[in-house]
Amino acid sequence: MKSLYTVFRKINRLFAEVSGYLIALIVLLLLIDTLGYLVRFQIPMMIELAVFTTIAAAYLGLSYTEEIRAHIKVDAVLSRLPAKVVRWLEIIWGVVGLFVIGLTAYAAYLKAAESIGDGESIAGEYPLPLAPIRTIIAISLLLYGLQILFNLILDIRNRKQKVN
Repeated sequence: MKSLYTVFRKINRLFAEVSGYLIALIVLLLLIDTLGYLVRFQIPMMIELAVFTTIAAAYLGLSYTEEIRAHIKVDAVLSRLPAKVVRWLEIIWGVVGLFVIGLTAYAAYLKAAESIGDGESIAGEYPLPLAPIRTIIAISLLLYGLQILFNLILDIRNRKQKVN
């Protein structure tokens, strides 16, 4: 399992890096759109591309954020609880999160498969296909769910360790 987790962590880092590059691309797309507006020469679909890129950047970073346990949580409440209770709460929330993200990833997979099959796209001067972004969402949610599972396994293994 250790070598599998090592490969998975490399995938997380790759997706996180791609997410960072996509954020730079969002800035570039919005800058081009703004400059085009100022000189009265707008390139069609720039805003739509920026929105798709924003969605991809957000979803691609989910798994890495979970790996480093940087998702939002209420530390003010958790810091007042005994360490043993906090560990059990993390395990319980891991199970709940795994269930919810599992269902969401499955729904995203179904929607991506439907978009691929139907050739669904956003109408406009140049139709933008929805299948690529929906596939990114489905894959990202699957990786996020797997990372929750890995963290859950680590939490269960480590729950008996002494807390400083």
